[in-house]
Order: sequence, then C-alpha cells, then structure tokens
Amino acid sequence: MKTITYLFLAFIAPFFATAQLQNTDFEEWINPVTDVIFANRPVGWTISNGRAIMEDTNTYFPPVTDVQNGNYALKMSIWYNYTKDMAEQTAPIDFRPTALVGYYKYTGNRVYSGVGEIDDKASASIYLTKWNEALSHQDTIGSGDVLLDASEDYIRFVCPVAYTSNEIPDTVKVLLDCSLMNRPGYASILAPDGVASFFTVDNIALTEEVLKGDELQQKKFNVYPNPVVNALSLDGFQGTVTIFNALGKLVLKNNNVHTGKIEVTALPSGIYYLQLNNNNALQNIKFIKQ
Repeated sequence: MKTITYLFLAFIAPFFATAQLQNTDFEEWINPVTDVIFANRPVGWTISNGRAIMEDTNTYFPPVTDVQNGNYALKMSIWYNYTKDMAEQTAPIDFRPTALVGYYKYTGNRVYSGVGEIDDKASASIYLTKWNEALSHQDTIGSGDVLLDASEDYIRFVCPVAYTSNEIPDTVKVLLDCSLMNRPGYASILAPDGVASFFTVDNIALTEEVLKGDELQQKKFNVYPNPVVNALSLDGFQGTVTIFNALGKLVLKNNNVHTGKIEVTALPSGIYYLQLNNNNALQNIKFIKQ
C-alpha cells in the first residue's frame, strides 16, 4: 500500500508544482450565469467588501458581457461610503513572474473625499512569498502595485514585480481593487450617486517576459539609514510607499510621499520590506526597524 501511495504522490506532484492562478479570464462563476441574479463571484476568487475577507461575499454586479476576451468579465464598484468590491486569489507557484498583466476599463471614478472631489483610482497588486523553514512563516520576496486611471475602453495594464531575493516563490497572491476607499488617507471617499468607480477587469496573466523600457524603468533610490529607528530617508523619491512585515502583511501605505522621508517610529522592531513606486520605477528594499 505504501508503494502505491508513493507512486501516486510522485505522479501528482508535478501538477501541484506547476499550479498557479485559475480562472484568470473570469469565464467560470459560482452561480449559473444564465440565471438573472443580483450578484455572483468568479470561481477561484475571494471577494472582499474592502474591510474584511468573507468567503461567501459576491460582487455588487453579476458577470458582465462587455469583455476584452471570451464571454464574461469581472466588474466591481464602490457603494456610497460603506463598501467596495475587491477580488483576491492566492495560489501555489514555482517560477518568478516579471509582472502581472491584464486589461481593464475604469469609469465613473469621480468621487468625494475629505478634500473635495477627486479622481478615484483602481489598482492591481501582486505579492510573491516563500516559506521560511527556520522561522516557520512566509517571507515576501517580491511584490508590485500599480494605480490605474480612468479609461472608457479596455486598455492593458502592467504591474511589474520587484524582488528582494533570488529565490523561487512558492505562493502568489493577486489583488484587484476598484477604489482608494479604505486605504490610508482615503477613508472618507463617497460615491456621489450611490455607486461609482466601475472597474471592469478581464484576461489577466502572470508573465515572465522581459518588460519594455516604458513598462519599467530601472532606477534605484537611495534609502537610509538601515537599520532605522524613526524615519527612512528616500533621496529623490516622490510617489507611493508601501511597507510589509516579514509575514507579507501590509503595515503602512502612503500614496503621496513628497518629502523624501517616511516615518516608521510606530512599527515594532523587526524585518520589513519597503516598496517604492512612482509609476515610472519600482523598487523593493529590505530593512530592519530597531
């Protein structure tokens, strides 16, 4: 019996090793698409309300037939100032993608915030982690986040991955977010007509292709001190700063850094990963908070 079990595991192991994201064209749905229902959710994806992940949450919209490819696409939006749709998927992986790519439309994204009317922004994010046997947790070894502006027609987005090590990841997480709502500094966003920020996504993929110069510029920013006690200096940088802890959990994000510094005094001591994104360059840096 043991021999048969070992042979079976040896047979299926390659399938687990090469497994990755599923239903990336949003053709499969939990409920029958032929039924007229208020909401649905794509197979393989978890839908969040922007505050807490709930396994059985559906999107505000059913599958849409306004597509870039295939029969269906995923449409998400915000609702008043209460909730928003976010789609998330975590899967095993055994290669190093250079980027998350896909197609999107983004309309009706003029919203109210604490400073008046602003253009809302959608986002696509990717996180790559690897199990750390010595510390018994997942280390973040690569990540990327791109803000997406309005578009009446489908256009391609590219979310480059910046790596902090040469290791091969074992897990990938993708997050599709329709709004700045509930992000640091944007808690008070309100949809003017009840529903807004219509984010339609289709045909996403992980790519290993070498990115073009206009998709990712290689620029390195000087970040110091490291280790740090109070604040990190970011010479010449203006843009979005994101910080993850050693478990890959988001602990700080600022979408409008322009002073060349980021305060980290409130962070507990430990290892962190800093991501700098100014839409032209993406850089990840590992640092120690004392």
